[in-house]
Amino acid sequence: MGLPIFNILIPFLLLNFSHTVTSDSSGEAYALLNWKTSLQNQNLNSSLLSSWTLYPANATKISPCSWFGISCNHAGSRVININLSTLRLNGTFQDFSFSSFPHLVNLNLSFNLFFGNIPPQIGNLSKLQNLDLGSNQLSGVIPPEIGKLNQLRRLYLDVNQLHGTIPPVIGQLSLINVLAFCHNNVSGRIPSSLGNLSNLALLNLNANSLFGSIPTVMGNLKSLSTLDLSQNQLNGSIPCSLDNLSNLDTLFLYKNSLSGSIPSIIGNLKSLLRLDLSENQLSGSIPLSFGNLSSLTMMSLFNNLLSGSVPPILENLKSLSTLGLHINQLNGLIPPSIGNLSSLRTLYLYNNSLYGFVPEEIGHLKSLSELELCTNHLSGVIPHSIGNLTELVLLNMCENHLLGPIPKSLRNLTSLERVRFNQNNLSGKVYEALVIIQT
Repeated sequence: MGLPIFNILIPFLLLNFSHTVTSDSSGEAYALLNWKTSLQNQNLNSSLLSSWTLYPANATKISPCSWFGISCNHAGSRVININLSTLRLNGTFQDFSFSSFPHLVNLNLSFNLFFGNIPPQIGNLSKLQNLDLGSNQLSGVIPPEIGKLNQLRRLYLDVNQLHGTIPPVIGQLSLINVLAFCHNNVSGRIPSSLGNLSNLALLNLNANSLFGSIPTVMGNLKSLSTLDLSQNQLNGSIPCSLDNLSNLDTLFLYKNSLSGSIPSIIGNLKSLLRLDLSENQLSGSIPLSFGNLSSLTMMSLFNNLLSGSVPPILENLKSLSTLGLHINQLNGLIPPSIGNLSSLRTLYLYNNSLYGFVPEEIGHLKSLSELELCTNHLSGVIPHSIGNLTELVLLNMCENHLLGPIPKSLRNLTSLERVRFNQNNLSGKVYEALVIIQT
């Protein structure tokens, strides 16, 4: 079967009406219908967008204001909102007439199957405040014309196949507070012009191929609450200018090639909730200033070159639920004060050079579900208090110098699924210790 007759008539109707429609939403209606005919999954589109129609044929004015996904201003004269998210629409933007929507404020086409380039004509949407093209299959470069959208507050281009560099003109979007380019193939350096975005609250550039150093001007983004530059190829040191980001609650720099020591100024970020600097080449000791991060719920510093001891002052982090310090070069004792981390659920200290006894105080961590101490130089006996960790699912203490009997208090750990004590000098068998005595 051919296309429905109204689809065939749309180009003709556009030619006949476009010169007369200048003051109402009729022109916008024809532009939307023209774009609809270009979409590929016509059968699906016909059902999802069934309200997008020219009928009744005798209407003096065609308005899209009641169409699915379309909203107009109070006068009903102009389209201000297009929201077609999560419909699995399939097609391109080549036939989308951006110039037909001069009053558009919100454009949300996320979670669809759109492909091809983002046309430079997108810069014609001069009143646009929110643009979400995330989670599609868009390719090509980020058009510099986006820099013309000086009313833009939120820009989501995440989870696509975009490449090329971040256009420096993005730094002209002075009102923007959300910028998400993550999970693309964007390369090059982070443009220093992003330091001009004083209203920016969220910057997600993770999972790209960005390289070079983190610009010092990132410290100018004093409204920033989330900074995610993880999973790139960034190198150099962590800039001390991040000290200025007093509103920051999330700092993710993991999976890069950052080097040098961890700046102690990070301990001044009192609003920080989540800190992940793992899988870099950071060296030196864990800053004592980290004890100031009393709101922190997650700290991941694993797979670096960190040395020195586990600072006892970390006991101040009463909200901490995840502590990952594994795969480093840490030495010294496990501080008994670690038992004060009453919210801790996962404690990973494996693959270090820690020595001394496993502190009895570790049994105070009543919320702990995973305890990993393998591949260190720990000695002495396994503390009887380990039996207090009734939420424990995983317990690994392999490849140490532990001795003595496997404590029978392990039978209290009824949630335990995995346990490893191999390559120690322990006596007894795990299954014997885990047997629950029937009365």
